Amino acid sequence: TTGLVTLAFNLRHDPDYWYLDDVLVYAGVVQMLSNTGFETGNLSPWIRTTPNGACGGAPAAVCNFGYHSGNYSACDGSNGCADRLSQQF
Repeated sequence: TTGLVTLAFNLRHDPDYWYLDDVLVYAGVVQMLSNTGFETGNLSPWIRTTPNGACGGAPAAVCNFGYHSGNYSACDGSNGCADRLSQQF
């Protein structure tokens, strides 16, 4: 495949939270994503968008709970519509 590929998660959980951690995509033995466990303490290079307009609740952010490994995860408490977290590679 040539060109950029986008991996996207639409997150909505009324009225609670989703947690995302350890996101891995390999091409052979090469890890294609960056900040896969959100251990930098911020979302970058993940991009948060609201494809369905403004949502209620808490937007996607990095949290120090709900993690699978390390000390951080992405958490999203969006309700009423979905937040999108995506990364191009």
